[in-house]
Amino acid sequence: MAFECRREELARESAVEPGQVGDAAVVESYRQQIEPGGAMLDYLEAGDLAVVIGDVLFVHGGFRPETCGKCPPGAGSAETVADWVGALNAFKVLLLLLPLPPLTTNSPPVQGSRAGGLPFAARARRRGV
Repeated sequence: MAFECRREELARESAVEPGQVGDAAVVESYRQQIEPGGAMLDYLEAGDLAVVIGDVLFVHGGFRPETCGKCPPGAGSAETVADWVGALNAFKVLLLLLPLPPLTTNSPPVQGSRAGGLPFAARARRRGV
């Protein structure tokens, strides 16, 4: 859904029909946002995936009770909500340190998965690394 919404945004910006905006243009527009100086990279560096304020949990992408305590690979383990929040945010930092993978013109767009969303699929990199 986000991929098609971005296609429509690009079409409006260019005053063309969405069908005239190819998959590669949509992928490239996302990729530009996670390059150094891109708005999405700035946002990811500044924010957290999850935070607890008082007794309220705020988490990017929503929350299901069965996901609490399950940590991404390499992010450690969690026995408390505070540990889980720490592991999620540590995972984000690790991803920001990874280089962007090569992009080929025949790469299919990543769609339909919360974990497969742009910031994680593309493994945004931190500035200067």
